Formats: sequence, C-alpha cells, structure tokens
Amino acid sequence: MDDVRLYHGDCLDIMRALPDGEADMIFADPPFNAGKKYKGDLDDAKPVAEYYAWLDERLAQMVCLLTPGGTLWLMQDQRHVGWCQVRLVEIGLDFRNIVVWAYTNPTPARYGLPKTWRPILFMSKGTPKHFDGQADEMLKETLYHTPTRAKTHWPHDLWPDIPKLVGGFLAPPELLFDEAGRFAHLAQMPVKIAERAIKLATQPDNTVLDPFMGSGTTGDAARRLGRKFVGIECSQEYFALAEKRIREIFRPSPLRSNHGLHPECPICGYRLPENGLLRSGLTTGCT
Repeated sequence: MDDVRLYHGDCLDIMRALPDGEADMIFADPPFNAGKKYKGDLDDAKPVAEYYAWLDERLAQMVCLLTPGGTLWLMQDQRHVGWCQVRLVEIGLDFRNIVVWAYTNPTPARYGLPKTWRPILFMSKGTPKHFDGQADEMLKETLYHTPTRAKTHWPHDLWPDIPKLVGGFLAPPELLFDEAGRFAHLAQMPVKIAERAIKLATQPDNTVLDPFMGSGTTGDAARRLGRKFVGIECSQEYFALAEKRIREIFRPSPLRSNHGLHPECPICGYRLPENGLLRSGLTTGCT
C-alpha cells in the first residue's frame, strides 16, 4: 500500500470502494450536526433521525474497513456520543474507553451550561492487536494508589493537557487561516489529539484512515509518526487545504507510491499524472 492516499468525494462512496480490512486504525471526527456553515455542500443541520441514518451508514462502513484487532477513535458531540456508542457495539465493535478531552475556553450554550469537554469514543474490533498505554506522556503526572504506577505521566481517559485551538494573539502555529485571516476550517482539531491516539494504538508502518479529513490534522500526525495514511474529504476547498498541508511534510520529494508509480482511484481507475495524490468522486477524470 502507498504511504499516502487522499481521496476527494463522499466518504461513504470511497469507503465502499476500498477493500475490507484496509485500516489498522480509524480516527473519525464527523460533522456534529451543529448547524455550522462548512465549505462545500454538506448539510450540518439535518433532523436528528436523518443525521443518525446518515452517520449509521458511515459507521458501518468504518467497521468493515477495520482489520481484526483494529481500533476506531470517534470524536463526537456530547449530544450524540451515547447513540454512537450503542450503535457501534450493535454492529460489532468492543467498547474500550470514552476519552474526555477537557479544555478551557468553553463552547457557549444558550439554554445549557457551556461545554468544557468533548468525548472521544475508543472502540476496537475484538481485542486490540496493538495497544501501548505508555507510548505517550501527559504534561502533568497522575498520582496512582498502586506502587507499580506511583506517579506517572502515562495517559488515562482524561486529556486536560491539550489546549483547544483559539485565534488571536494566543493562536498556535498549527492553526490554519485563509487569505482573509479567517479560520481555514471551522473545526480544526489539535494535532496532539490524533498524535496521542496513533501512538497508543498503532505501530510504525500501520495504516491510519480518516474519513472526514478536514484540514488534514490526522494525516499530519500519521505521517510525522511514520504511519501510512488514507484520507477522505468531500469539500474541494478542504481537500486542497489538507493536500497542501500533508505535502509540506514531504518536501522536497513529491508524494508518490512505493514503486514510483501513481496509484489509481479505486472507483474509476483514474491516474493523476503529477503527484500521485488520488482524487475521486466528484473530480475531473472520474465517471
């Protein structure tokens, strides 16, 4: 498999065209149906039943793409995480954790308390074939009541050490802006979240898949950690953003397959002649 494959199109169509067992790990951060105005044709304000039906098709396909022992990390909103957990168990995954990403700068809420944390479901297809709970360190040590762990920096299910990406004079270098100075993507995730999950649940040369690639955060983390990456994005604008971001990791060498050939789109067989990055679904060359 090529080190990097990027697809433009509906992730459901792309995932159906990929072989079962394609991914050792999937990190998915789908739209939360929160009414955000994303670039492209995505409707982020569906009736709840319609949103769950939309999500259900894609979750089922993710399960098919996981190799036995593979893991799924699903970031969701507090409103939907319970439904997602129950549904994923129903379609064959085992529950491992709900990771709580706790942050400052709460998300405002008109008729409820401001949100200071976001859930990340950690599921597996059977017993994880790889999990190393000491593969990453948190910034602050945790005091355990067992001599074998004592004070350690090993991760647990509360991640309060990863700041939320905010703009202004506090904006970190990883936060991407467009030419007008606005956020290049409305829901950019800190790269450290994907990095920690990848470290814990994969080994070098494993394949990480992100069906909602967005600004390319998961791909950025995967490639810097020496993992293969498959990314899918439905918005042309966000696809270009992620493509550029991931390409920067490879400079001066272009992205191409291990054999020096440009790989083909699994849907139409189209070859992109310049850089080996796959496009499919709605792009020129696909039928």
